[in-house]
Amino acid sequence: MKASMDGSTIPVKALPNQGFALSLRNAVLSGFLVRVALGRRAGVAVAATAGWHDGLIAGLVGGRFFGMLAAMGGGMLDVIQHYTLRRVLAV
Repeated sequence: MKASMDGSTIPVKALPNQGFALSLRNAVLSGFLVRVALGRRAGVAVAATAGWHDGLIAGLVGGRFFGMLAAMGGGMLDVIQHYTLRRVLAV
């Protein structure tokens, strides 16, 4: 931690690629949590009206879709941009 002009502390990255690792961890965690929560809700809602087989499919598909959206918003977009930039600069 560094001290700023007003006396508060500023967090400093201690390791190389620490920001990248945190973005990846946040993306995976947010995607997993949203996938489980919304997949279960979608599955139960569809199963109540259309049957358990359709509910299972709706839960899996809906959970995967919304989990990917949450992962993109949770840091996966930064991870993709990071690796894309590395590939472009390596050529």
